[in-house]
Amino acid sequence: MKGYFYKSAIVLTTLFLSYCSIPQEYYEEKEKGNPSKIFHKDAHILLFSAVNELAQRCETFTQSGFNYQVSYLSMMTDSCTEPHWERGCTEYQYLNETDVYLCIIRVSQDQCDVTSDNPPVESEAAKDYRFTTFSICGHALRSKTVFPLFL
Repeated sequence: MKGYFYKSAIVLTTLFLSYCSIPQEYYEEKEKGNPSKIFHKDAHILLFSAVNELAQRCETFTQSGFNYQVSYLSMMTDSCTEPHWERGCTEYQYLNETDVYLCIIRVSQDQCDVTSDNPPVESEAAKDYRFTTFSICGHALRSKTVFPLFL
């Protein structure tokens, strides 16, 4: 009787493990070939470049009441902590390319509006634009950081 129980347990465990791992590999291969998806590390590189370019071009970006550079970096350190039971972390690893490029374009097109020269203060329009852009980027990267950090 014990032998039957152990054999059944082994068979059921093997079936369960193969059922859980095979679909993850299938979905990963499917997403790799999808032209509308971008690998999350590639998206992070694009965003990192856009944020650094904006920080060099726009003084108010680094000196505003929000710590945007650190906030964007924390957004890029998010990882898949709750994998889907069937797809694993595939949905996190392969992001919607259109959403990612919208994020990059919005960061790149920041106008650097300034209301005064000494010290430089960002305008309300610039604050709204950056806050919205940060939220769009958080959604595109599937980040848990959707609000910039305060100083």
